Amino acid sequence: MPDVEVIAEGTFGGATAVTFSAISQDYQHLCLDLRTSSVDTGVDSREFGIQINGETSDYGYGSMYIYDGYSFTGAASHGTGTANMGMFPSQSDDTERRGAIKCWFGNYSQTDMNPSWLCSIIGVQYNDEAGATYASSVGSRASTDAITSITVLSNSGNFDSDSRYCMYGWKVA
Repeated sequence: MPDVEVIAEGTFGGATAVTFSAISQDYQHLCLDLRTSSVDTGVDSREFGIQINGETSDYGYGSMYIYDGYSFTGAASHGTGTANMGMFPSQSDDTERRGAIKCWFGNYSQTDMNPSWLCSIIGVQYNDEAGATYASSVGSRASTDAITSITVLSNSGNFDSDSRYCMYGWKVA
């Protein structure tokens, strides 16, 4: 069974984007866990996007997401050259509200395929619906370059200052 190792962990917040750079290529698979919310108090949830290796081409990404049990939505670009990955909670009525985002990047260090990823999000409240909901998304990019940096972006409002992350990898056998 492959070894799983923590690559990096810590806090982030106070900005609309966070970048994880100089990602080691010593692993076969990569996972990024985030616990965060938007400080935007105008709505219950906000969309977030992912950008790989600083790629900003409008045609560099494809993605889609589903939330609260509805059908998949073809997601448009979240700004220039970003894969829109779904919703994460805002602090509209509770400054302690956080969502959990888990993104899985399988075979991220390979250069003979187009990188793709899966994200799941728990703790989202969408369109004033009560209670927790769930979102799931998939993304891919056109380049075959190995993933060396990942940027997570909020489409509105800064990430809260108590946001936390953990990145871990599965060692190549």
